[in-house]
Amino acid sequence: MDIDAIKRSAKCEMEQGVYCVRSPLFERVLGASAIEGEAWMRFYELLEEYCTAHVDGTLVERHRAAVVLGTNGGASKTAAKRAASALNGKKGGRPKKISG
Repeated sequence: MDIDAIKRSAKCEMEQGVYCVRSPLFERVLGASAIEGEAWMRFYELLEEYCTAHVDGTLVERHRAAVVLGTNGGASKTAAKRAASALNGKKGGRPKKISG
């Protein structure tokens, strides 16, 4: 993995009011911010972090941690989620799966 080539090929574009920096050589890393300079800094930091994790062999462990955090966040029950669930229940609930 040639980090310098990835950095040289990176481009910054405005997407939905946010500056996004990414490289076509390595699309897994995205730096985003409302300020262009910060987007570039985040891109460089995340790229270095990703490459370090890849070399150290800790990349998979970080992915698993993200999955656990996402699962816990999705399982939270807020008042808004309870209200939406009740409203969906009044409409007949979740549609049945059709196998075939």
